[in-house]
Amino acid sequence: MIPYWISYGHGHHGNRWIRLDELAAFCQRPGAENTKKDVILAKGITNDKSKSTTETYSSTNGDDSITIQHVKKQIAALQIGDYEAAFNLNSPANKKRLVSSEKFKAIVSGWAAFKVLTLPDTICKYREGDAQDTTAHVKVEATAAAGGEEVASFVFDLSRTGDAVWETDGVRIEC
Repeated sequence: MIPYWISYGHGHHGNRWIRLDELAAFCQRPGAENTKKDVILAKGITNDKSKSTTETYSSTNGDDSITIQHVKKQIAALQIGDYEAAFNLNSPANKKRLVSSEKFKAIVSGWAAFKVLTLPDTICKYREGDAQDTTAHVKVEATAAAGGEEVASFVFDLSRTGDAVWETDGVRIEC
């Protein structure tokens, strides 16, 4: 195997460049911090200027399915108060039912069960449910960080047409 080298910021063991296999060994050592973390980009910040506003919110990592990535984007937008971006991640039929981003905000922030999705310190666990070519379900367990108790479970119903991106058709509270 050819050793590939990578710049590692401020250095590693006194070196500015390290081999990828060294980095992998370092990251996999016992007690190492998680190498992946959720990141919420500030509104309007993106590395790709051609991306739309709804694509600038990303709290995903490469291991997530595309449907989980979609739900994480929507919740990330809610958690920073960008209801317009969260509303735009809905399907056309769901947007019609919800009427506007203002009404969407009133629904999400007005119902105690849904409001937990808007709190910046809420911890969410994601699990992909049934997925087919044009429909999918993502289960979300939302836990208030302060209380540490499970607050609510949700099922995000998703759809897409052809090769288009996934969109939220609705969110159900699971009992």
